Amino acid sequence: MLYCMHWYVFSVVIILSNTATALEDLEIRSVSGIQINVEENQRNNSSTISIYEITFENVENLNEKEGKMLDNYSAPYDFPKKFPYYLAGHNDDGQPIWISEGGKWITSKEIKDGHEKELAIYYVQLVYRIIKSIRDRSTDENPVTQAVLILDYSDLPFEELRHIPSVTFFLNIIKNARRLISKYLGHCIILNANAVAESALRLLQPILGGLFDRITVYGNNKAAWLPKILKIVPKQALPDWYGGSTNFLPIEVYGIPGQFGVSGIPRQTNLVSVQLPVDSAG
Repeated sequence: MLYCMHWYVFSVVIILSNTATALEDLEIRSVSGIQINVEENQRNNSSTISIYEITFENVENLNEKEGKMLDNYSAPYDFPKKFPYYLAGHNDDGQPIWISEGGKWITSKEIKDGHEKELAIYYVQLVYRIIKSIRDRSTDENPVTQAVLILDYSDLPFEELRHIPSVTFFLNIIKNARRLISKYLGHCIILNANAVAESALRLLQPILGGLFDRITVYGNNKAAWLPKILKIVPKQALPDWYGGSTNFLPIEVYGIPGQFGVSGIPRQTNLVSVQLPVDSAG
């Protein structure tokens, strides 16, 4: 057992070293591969760009028609089922609380299959929905400018860190979204972080810089982190499997999070690209 642990740590160190070497010559680019020009910032409500022209650079400035197009975009390759997330509720400051089971987001297969562009759009769509949830909640009397993100990295496989193209893709996503992260992320809570997740987070530090202070990382000891999380997230906005309310109902669900199961998704939620069985929807 001790030998296996030493081998695992040694492997992570080697992969981090190789990843750093591979990234030395990496040119961070727009993940969609589309160049944005000044004229796009002067669009009006009568003009529309294509879904492939929406990037992190312009997603917060979409007009109403373009925003609806992105929000209603049906991602291919069963992305919503593979990469689900949901709006869990709001904290006392009105900040939206978004949750994703990041440990189940196995992106390496999609990169191997050549789905990089479509996956990038899926990330942009996620960011758009977070921004929209902030704006929808904000009022003149109670302005809301940021959201809380909870990422559950339980069971994140070692193979994800070993696949350099996937790591490169993910770092590109974070690099291109950094300005939006700075503007709209109030707090990011990482739960159930294993050695793989912690190694991946170390790769993010040079990109995020001071923004990394907004990330709080916890292991799998719920008794240790639950009291701290409940100071940020109300119990009714936290699923019971994280120590929240047994009556928890998400506001919006995109895909089918593993903890819900098909029949467990409340019919009040907003399901995207997922068809519920008739007996569940009735």
